[in-house]
Amino acid sequence: MDYPVLDLDTYKRKQHFKYFSGLAFPYVGTTAPVDITALMEKIRREGLPFFLTFCYCAARAANRVPEFRRRILNGGIVEYARCRTSHTVALEDETYCYCTLESAMPFAEYLPYAKREQERAKAARSRKARRPGRHRAAFFLRFIYILALFFCGALHYNIKSRL
Repeated sequence: MDYPVLDLDTYKRKQHFKYFSGLAFPYVGTTAPVDITALMEKIRREGLPFFLTFCYCAARAANRVPEFRRRILNGGIVEYARCRTSHTVALEDETYCYCTLESAMPFAEYLPYAKREQERAKAARSRKARRPGRHRAAFFLRFIYILALFFCGALHYNIKSRL
């Protein structure tokens, strides 16, 4: 995966980076209420699967915010061109596996692709990422309410016109 490394000498958040990179778990998250009334109307009207539809919208919105695509790597900051989503999929034995999805495609192509990938993940029953390091360029989506955090700062993304 190709990515630029940010110049820490000119990075405006250099002091924040120094602080957070010294922590055992240098990440931060937030939750915010998001009005998805229009999206829910579309989901109900068209019989769309809620989680995959919301996952697509969250990934597309998050990928529009450069700061959400930045990761700490080898002591520096890299900015990926895009990040995939990674979420858990429940298995029949009450355990789970991981599924990683790409969202850089039209929504009409995304749904069948995402359903196939979830079935592949279930069949593989994998608790690990497919390739080492792949998790670095992913948004981890564990619970539906956490997805809302990706809309913080990205509300300019017009859901109705993107589906």
